[in-house]
Amino acid sequence: MIGVGALKIVPNAAMVVADERSHPSAQEAVLTAENDSLRLLLEQAGIDAKTLLAQAGIDAKEREAADKLQKLILGELHHRVKNTLATVNAIASQSFRAAPL
Repeated sequence: MIGVGALKIVPNAAMVVADERSHPSAQEAVLTAENDSLRLLLEQAGIDAKTLLAQAGIDAKEREAADKLQKLILGELHHRVKNTLATVNAIASQSFRAAPL
């Protein structure tokens, strides 16, 4: 795989009819070799690549939803802490008003 988080599925080299004038770049050759190796491993493990990629997409959506929920809960907690501190400040201010100098 090339690049952080990069996922590019290159069709199997045996299935592609290459044009006589085009030559794959070194990166494409590496990706093709990696994809062939990955396909072989998935076949040996009995895992369908399309199912695996679909599951990865679902996991990413669930993680994104969990992150949004966590941000919402953290924002609510921050709001409640601010309210509590404001209440403590108000009580302290009222107490010190009545105190003799």
